[in-house]
Amino acid sequence: MEKDYYELLNLKIECSQNEIRKAYYHKALKYHPDKRGQDDKESLKIFLELTKAYDVLSDPKKRREYDEKLKAKLQQKARIEKFDAKRRQMKEDLDLKERAFKRQKTEEVLSQEQLKNEINRLREEGIRILNQVRGEEEEEEENNNINIESQISDMDKTLILKWKNKKYNYTQKDLEEIFLKYGECLIVMKDKGSAAIQYKSLYSAYSVMMDKQEKCNKFINKIKISWAGKEEPQIIKKFESNFQNEYKKYRSSNQSNINDSSKISEFNINDYNNSNKDKIKIEVSNEEKLKHSDQSSFSSNSFGFSFNATEKMNMSLDDYENYTLMKMRKLEKEKMKEALLKENDK
Repeated sequence: MEKDYYELLNLKIECSQNEIRKAYYHKALKYHPDKRGQDDKESLKIFLELTKAYDVLSDPKKRREYDEKLKAKLQQKARIEKFDAKRRQMKEDLDLKERAFKRQKTEEVLSQEQLKNEINRLREEGIRILNQVRGEEEEEEENNNINIESQISDMDKTLILKWKNKKYNYTQKDLEEIFLKYGECLIVMKDKGSAAIQYKSLYSAYSVMMDKQEKCNKFINKIKISWAGKEEPQIIKKFESNFQNEYKKYRSSNQSNINDSSKISEFNINDYNNSNKDKIKIEVSNEEKLKHSDQSSFSSNSFGFSFNATEKMNMSLDDYENYTLMKMRKLEKEKMKEALLKENDK
């Protein structure tokens, strides 16, 4: 958001449509190119800004979205000013104490040890106040994040993938290697070159879409990616600055890894098998096989999930505890899959 359109038209945010039309008419006449001349670039720039402002504010839907962004921006500005005022007050308090201490020093002869102790005391007090202000900032940021999370649905965190099946024959394992780098997610495959991904965090889904837009990840450039809800979730528009800041943090911490061709998986069963001598064979139950076949179909309104895990795996008796943890994680993922299927059925 570059300009405050209300300020540009000398209006208040609660003004009526009639007031917007009048303000635009008077200002546009003043800076119109026919009146100022085509060579007056500054007037032309102002005229174009006025036209854009009127286009947004005269449309109820655009104005409503703009008002939400403007209010969020003003609230953030107020918070920053509030904390800046606290910092200024803190600095003034410290300056007063230091000046008082210096005056006391001129009146009394203090030992070097007393001076050192007093300086350390003032320093510790300053650190305490800084930590207090920082804690308040972190608490408010945490509250904002909780507020954002409460407004996010599973559909908001879901992305639809499509690719040319004949050219790029992606498997679920391939997609996991590409998209798990953005965060914990559930991937549901569909026949004929398509799949759905539901992330645990909306920030992860937003990072995927931003990387796709900025062409930062060579692996996802070959895949068509869209929001499951057909358009970007409204919560992103409402808290745009929060999502942009999270994406910048993600880019700075993951830039060296996002195009890494090394394979990542949570449990590599083949490597696990090769490291064990004493093994037992665990057969996948017929019930799971039937579930695999029943859920292999995929309709346009719901996503069926088919298990691609190895049906047989060898496991060391000494590492039975690790196997139990794997089973618990698998059950957790199945619950996430069921939730995604229900969401898509709606």
